Amino acid sequence: MRTEKLNDQTYKFIPGKLISETEIIFNSPQEGLNSPLGKKLFGFPWTDSLKINTDSVELTKKDWVDWDILLEPLQSLLEEHFSTTTGLEKAAKPTTENTTSSEAAQIKEFIENSVNPSLAMHGGFIELKSFENKVAYLTMGGGCQGCASSQMTMVEGVETALKERFPFVERVMDVTDHTAGDNPYY
Repeated sequence: MRTEKLNDQTYKFIPGKLISETEIIFNSPQEGLNSPLGKKLFGFPWTDSLKINTDSVELTKKDWVDWDILLEPLQSLLEEHFSTTTGLEKAAKPTTENTTSSEAAQIKEFIENSVNPSLAMHGGFIELKSFENKVAYLTMGGGCQGCASSQMTMVEGVETALKERFPFVERVMDVTDHTAGDNPYY
C-alpha cells in the first residue's frame, strides 16, 4: 500500500485496487456508521474525518496525535481490511423512504418552493427521498445529476439552507447516483 502525505493532518492511503463506487466523505462517526471502513476507522478517537475515493482513502487525524505513532499501524489495518474485503464501499442510503412525517413535509415544501425554482433555471431539481434520524436524504435530478458543481450546490446551498431553516435537520446526505444520467461529469 502506498501512502502520500497531503498535509500535516491528512494522509492518503492507496491500496492499488478499486475500493468504492464513488467518492464518500464522512465528517463524523455517525456518518460512517453504514460503512464498514468508516465504522472501523471512526472506532479510533484520533480520526477526525475520512474521505473514501474510488481508489484511495484520505484520513484526517485530530491534532493531539502524531503520524509517527499512527502511520504504520493504520497502514497495516488498511492492508488487512482491503485484503479481506471483497465488496466496494457504497454511499449511504436511507433505511426507509420516510417522507410522510411532519418534518419531512416541511422539508419537501421548502425544497419545492425555495430551492427547486433556482435549480430549474439550470434544468435541475432536488427531491427528498427520506428523513430519518435527523438526516435528510436527497437526490438530485435533471441538470444537477452528475453536474460538476453538484456537491457544492448540495453542501453550500441546500444543506446550509435546510439547517438554518429547520433545527431538526442535523445532516444532509446526497444519495444521487451521479454516474448515471445523460451527461455525468463524475
